[in-house]
Amino acid sequence: MAQIDGLCGRSFETTTQARFFDPLTPTILDIGWASQVSSVDIDVDADFVYETNVPANEWTISTDAKSRRFIQLLTTATVSFPMGQGTVQVTGIFGEIDAPPEVEQATLLQSARLWKRADAIFAEIRSENGLMRLTSDFDLDAKRILSDAGWLRTRNIVMA
Repeated sequence: MAQIDGLCGRSFETTTQARFFDPLTPTILDIGWASQVSSVDIDVDADFVYETNVPANEWTISTDAKSRRFIQLLTTATVSFPMGQGTVQVTGIFGEIDAPPEVEQATLLQSARLWKRADAIFAEIRSENGLMRLTSDFDLDAKRILSDAGWLRTRNIVMA
């Protein structure tokens, strides 16, 4: 759901594509939420032609607590990542094959909220317990679930 993706600052759907990254250091590259990497290519002369392939035996992938992945060049690597904007192209599968349970639960809550709005004339529903207002805001319980699990965006992340 696009609303969840926007609130979390990432997409939980998978897509196969080439993406371009700025290295953190000459040996470390933050590749976000890549599920699988098939190739790493670098642009050594900033002409947007990725002429140098980094062999798979020269890098490894590490993962942090929230499934963000990083490519780290091994000490035996024959190349380094050139510093600059978009100097590394990574081809692979981006996104999560299985969304975390908190994301699934928040998606169900937000979807139910949006579905119920169709029954609400003037965004109000009368029930046995009184009047309930349905607004276009994000469901507070869903937002709390995402926040408690640490999935809410804490910094600006550009999604390709």
